[in-house]
Amino acid sequence: MELTIYNQHNALHAGKTDSPNITFRRGGQIRISKSLVKLLNIKPGDQIEFAQDPKNSADWYFRMGSADGLVVRKYKREQDNESLNLNSGKVCGELLNSIEAEKASARIRVALTESEEFPGWYPLITASAKK
Repeated sequence: MELTIYNQHNALHAGKTDSPNITFRRGGQIRISKSLVKLLNIKPGDQIEFAQDPKNSADWYFRMGSADGLVVRKYKREQDNESLNLNSGKVCGELLNSIEAEKASARIRVALTESEEFPGWYPLITASAKK
């Protein structure tokens, strides 16, 4: 098994406003940052799926293009017209519980290269979440 390496070229710091990340909230809201939207050319109407590794419950991934995915919508805040949004209480609850998040939300960095172990899936760097 090989390691997937994350560095300044494929995984920016989530604290920066321009970093590619996804925010998960206990209420079910999933917000895709404008930098991730631009980098992966995500548009309203696209569909996204999330996956959890059953062997390592804190390891999460996402992919685009599935006909069964969650539908991406425009983010409704007027001052942020570039971020996108989708909803799933199930995904948010499972992800936040798996990383033992104490807060009601977590901002998770996204690797900008597909997983070598799971082609087509982008790793979510759950260790980047502040508990």
